[in-house]
Amino acid sequence: MSICTTDRNKHLCSLGSEVPSSQEHDQKKQHILQKLDQLKAELDHLCRPCPWDWTLFQGNCYFFSTFQKNWMESAAACKDMGAQLVVIKSNEEQSFLQRTSKKKIDFWMGLSDAKEEGQWLWVDGSPLQWRKYWSAGEPNNHDNEDCAVISNHGWNDFSCLAVSFWICKKPVLPCSK
Repeated sequence: MSICTTDRNKHLCSLGSEVPSSQEHDQKKQHILQKLDQLKAELDHLCRPCPWDWTLFQGNCYFFSTFQKNWMESAAACKDMGAQLVVIKSNEEQSFLQRTSKKKIDFWMGLSDAKEEGQWLWVDGSPLQWRKYWSAGEPNNHDNEDCAVISNHGWNDFSCLAVSFWICKKPVLPCSK
């Protein structure tokens, strides 16, 4: 005898019919998981010129570190990410970096005179072309400072053994169609 035949149980039976069986539940769960896998695959194929935690500016990707290392360790960290410590090539790039570092935090850049005092070279081997971004009185080589940092107030020479945040730079990734 069915419990749904009595008037008293009809309400319970109608509620019970709305509750999916465990088989229906498993089918719905499987369908949702398949849709999720499809969405993940589509996201993986989206073209992003820069990795998710990098910033795009004028055809290059910039990574602003969230922890500190010395200059050599920072250069190695950039290399491990397929990049290099930032080499500043234009006034626009300098302005972008200063705006981005507006919290008065110093960031290592790829500039050093470690090979020969006073001969500032970028990590790509190119010489420093202009000196207008040095802070007043810098570079001063106080206590053998051979590596450069950028902040919102200009450039400064620091000891390469000091720890600071750093900025990596690499070209945008090409999108494959």
